[in-house]
Amino acid sequence: MDSRKKAILLAISIPLIMVGIDGTILNVALPTIATDLDTTSSELVWINSAYIITFGSTILLSASIGDKFGRKRVLQLGCSSSSSARPCPASPTSWTAPAS
Repeated sequence: MDSRKKAILLAISIPLIMVGIDGTILNVALPTIATDLDTTSSELVWINSAYIITFGSTILLSASIGDKFGRKRVLQLGCSSSSSARPCPASPTSWTAPAS
């Protein structure tokens, strides 16, 4: 495989990994959400469903925008905005919600 094909494979693999991680973020956070917000299991299902619907509609919207303005440009914009919106776990002070 030449270097151009490897670069293309890497460019497509990174967003796929990001989507996979996004799919697990809420499921990992559900126990903390349940204890902090004192929610029932049915409310957790609603939270999970709302996240999945929002996430799926964002993917559909991005695909439509990609068809109009170019898939490469939208992919680069989505990856950069998604990466910049995430807090860096290696930062000395991590973000925490204010105490209520």
